[in-house]
Amino acid sequence: MKGDPTAQARIEHQLSLLHEDLARLEEHCAALSSPSDVTTALRQFKEMTPLFETVDSFVTVAGSYAQRLETDKLLQVDQQLTRLRILLWQLRLNAVEPILERLTQDMRQMPLGSRFMMERWQDRLSDLRQQPTIQLGLPPALLARIEALTQTLIGSAPDLAVFD
Repeated sequence: MKGDPTAQARIEHQLSLLHEDLARLEEHCAALSSPSDVTTALRQFKEMTPLFETVDSFVTVAGSYAQRLETDKLLQVDQQLTRLRILLWQLRLNAVEPILERLTQDMRQMPLGSRFMMERWQDRLSDLRQQPTIQLGLPPALLARIEALTQTLIGSAPDLAVFD
């Protein structure tokens, strides 16, 4: 029901939890050391993906729940969720940049199937491109750099072998 005071209290609690999740994720990313080799870089990349996707899914759930609010409160919550999405993407891009840079430094060491993983990452970047409000909140140079590194990796990383 629109205008439900309990809905407002719940969404405020969810937003508070999301901010805490983002802060924990930020601490996790800050604690990451610069990857010394391709194996470490790939491990960091693979370990970070579900963490970011989990927080992003909670943002999506909060957005769905916010639809129960009055229009003026809904607009405020939508703005807060957009800011959270921008912060989440900026953190993700900043955390991924040194990993992708390390991977491009020695692509000969990339294991089979690495191209598939980079193509999946490219799909996430394409999803980001479909969200102009989020994209506009990000540093354009950082996004362009991440996309260029991803393209380089896709072009050179080994794919899975095809058996006929």
